[in-house]
Amino acid sequence: MEDELGTTLFERSVSGSVPTESARELLKYWKACRLQLEDLEQKINEISNLSRGSVRIATAEGFVPDLQQQVILPFSDIHPNIQFTVEVLSVSEIVEAVADGICHIGVAFNPPASQRLVSIADVAIPLRLAVRPQHPLASHQGPLSVRKAFAYPLAMLTGSYGIRRLLDHVAYSEQTPLIPAITTNSLHLAVEYALNTNVGTFIDPFHISDHLNSGRLPSFKVEHPLLDSGRASVLIRAGQTLPTAAREIVDWILYKSKASRSVSSR
Repeated sequence: MEDELGTTLFERSVSGSVPTESARELLKYWKACRLQLEDLEQKINEISNLSRGSVRIATAEGFVPDLQQQVILPFSDIHPNIQFTVEVLSVSEIVEAVADGICHIGVAFNPPASQRLVSIADVAIPLRLAVRPQHPLASHQGPLSVRKAFAYPLAMLTGSYGIRRLLDHVAYSEQTPLIPAITTNSLHLAVEYALNTNVGTFIDPFHISDHLNSGRLPSFKVEHPLLDSGRASVLIRAGQTLPTAAREIVDWILYKSKASRSVSSR
């Protein structure tokens, strides 16, 4: 150790060895290191036992109520020292936030494929046309054709959202243009527009279940395979080892949220 440090640690004589000032400083350093190691071990133990930690989630607006009620609030009751950050973003922003390591977990509708991400679970999310009872299509029986559904104005999300991109693909494949009455980046605003005007909106029944059950917003299947191909994906960064709290939250999303009944885990 003296050779490594380039200093004398003991003054040696026939009567014995006496530590030098350098040795005393080295002892202080070792004690400080031991305390830091003990502190680190304690913190790691707290994180492993969910006594502390943080989870960062990037999600689309439509998934917020279920995440809040079925996952975050009950989890916080059990583990009150786990801190949550929830970012409500567009699908492209969710992909970027998870791929860049800004968020541990992403929940997105129809995210684009990325080698930087792994989808650990998919949930089937078919899209339906939702209209209020006063809408001209409300009395229709059975599924609608794309041409008939697209003949009326729609409350639509912006192009950064998976729902809009899917609808654009349908419009292109059927050579039937969409008629946007309003374009917004707020799912809540699109639903409210459908509730209060004769303008429909495309959304999955899961997110408007309360309105469906009350009859305030009937929904209709529109006959096109793309509209039944929607999915919500739970995303993590490829090659990432999630912290203990984040791993627990992934399990809660998969097995405790309402949507978990249609989850297909990978």
